[in-house]
Amino acid sequence: MALTSIRVRSLFLTTLMVLSVFVGSVSLVGAAAGSTLQQNSSQDESSVVSFTNAEYNASRGGIAEIDVATSGVSTAYVTINSKEAGYNPTVKVTDGNLDGRVRILLNTYDTPDGPAQSFGVGSSADSVEYVSGAANTSDPLPIGEYSLTVRPDRGGNAADSATLKLTYGGPSTFGTLTAPDRYNLSDFSTTREIWNRSVSTSRVAQGDLVIARLGGSGLAGAIIANQDQGESVEKAFIDFLNQRDGNSDVALMTIRQPQTGESVRINPNNINVVLAPENGAVFFVIDTDDLRVGKQYNWRFAVSSASGIVDRTAGVSTSFIVEPRKAEFNTEARNGEQTAVTYADAGASLSGKTTLAPNSELQVTARSGDKTLTSQTVTVAEDRTWGATFDLTGVEPGTEFTATVSGAGVEERTVPGYVKEGRTASIEFSDQDSNGSVVTVDSVNMSTGGFVVIHDTSYENGEAVQSVRGVSKYLTPGTHENVEIKLERPFSEGGDAIAMAHLDTNENKEFDFVSSQGELDTPYVMDGNPVASTGTLAVGGSGGSASVGPGFGAIAALVALVALGLFALRRD
Repeated sequence: MALTSIRVRSLFLTTLMVLSVFVGSVSLVGAAAGSTLQQNSSQDESSVVSFTNAEYNASRGGIAEIDVATSGVSTAYVTINSKEAGYNPTVKVTDGNLDGRVRILLNTYDTPDGPAQSFGVGSSADSVEYVSGAANTSDPLPIGEYSLTVRPDRGGNAADSATLKLTYGGPSTFGTLTAPDRYNLSDFSTTREIWNRSVSTSRVAQGDLVIARLGGSGLAGAIIANQDQGESVEKAFIDFLNQRDGNSDVALMTIRQPQTGESVRINPNNINVVLAPENGAVFFVIDTDDLRVGKQYNWRFAVSSASGIVDRTAGVSTSFIVEPRKAEFNTEARNGEQTAVTYADAGASLSGKTTLAPNSELQVTARSGDKTLTSQTVTVAEDRTWGATFDLTGVEPGTEFTATVSGAGVEERTVPGYVKEGRTASIEFSDQDSNGSVVTVDSVNMSTGGFVVIHDTSYENGEAVQSVRGVSKYLTPGTHENVEIKLERPFSEGGDAIAMAHLDTNENKEFDFVSSQGELDTPYVMDGNPVASTGTLAVGGSGGSASVGPGFGAIAALVALVALGLFALRRD
């Protein structure tokens, strides 16, 4: 294959070591199966070196992972052999941290540049060194099966054997995510950072980051193979895109408006490429500052057979729409004007929707005359709603105020506000026999609707979020009887459980108390206490009466209020 200067540099090893920091313990490529041990008549070598799998699978152009168990020794010798390919290198692996495992990383794309640059390890504490054998091929490693053998000594007998199966790969999936504009392109260097800061979506607010995840491509090895010493992954990727084999492009990436044909020019400065060789994925991160609001962009990636990764041209595509940056209040009509309405109780709240990426931060304030009712930073939820909860206990119903949402580059939005009578609730939860997975609440009445939540008694020790065992579906305002709740975390033995009435503070009919770490969907509070009832569960037929639980005592209620921060409002 006549590719233009496809070379591997020593940076391959460094890159994979960096990746291993966040990858940690990675599931091996290939189906787990018992290894095939070969006993040495003079020494039980299989007790110290072996393969963890009988078979490993990899896509051509990707990174093959071969796990070696090194129990009781620090070094081993591994040979990869294919007579058909004329390929039989032997490498020495060193278990530097003596954890009994070395993960060999074989770049199946970069073999033309020599054996020393083809191998890496999954942990920076370990090392791999080419020892001997033919390891150069005119193309990336040929498709087929390779026999694997491992020895405790260079000249010793094989202690174990396995197989590496190399097949054509190619792109199989392509999807988009978004992350808040407070991050820069350079803030993403690991897949953990990407998943922790982004969500899958096809809607992106202008200025936020859009991320494309390319799956099953076998592309990581090809990118690393183009990486010169000290060169960025982004530059190596652009070099890969720019390669040609005669009249054929090796690979192609485009981001284009289908209506106008206008395209985004990709260069090393406006894209961040994050490799995930452990699962064959590659992430591409770009900024949307200069993209047009209201336009759809189609993102396409394709590789041809000239790449050596596929046997025929294969491509995938995805799309996203750029939206304006805005945030709105949830309001209702009052005196002919859209008004943000809240309540004179400890669970007072303001809520709304936004186009911003989840995890973006907004500033919410409410003022009545010269008094500040609340001023707080809120985080956008995954469904792009936001909510601010605060305490208006003692505030006179009928009080009017002004509410504002701003920040994160949105145009400031201000609406009038109005305080209604405080919300009320009651709940009855009897002692009952239970299988530990399902409980039944006798009745609950909630003036504005919400959820019934089952807490364990760690709630009384201040663990408001951690104590949640299960939650009902959203319940409309009014009375509901025999509310059956399936527990996400079942009770394994009998004891007390707490049934509590929770508000829907951001009015999205989804229970967000846990995901918001107690900021949203807080309990109904009356007379300074959460509205709750305690019942005893007899799990596994241990018995129990069917009377109304004792509820909260004064000390337990105080602890719970402290945990939730439900204190009287201090005014300016």
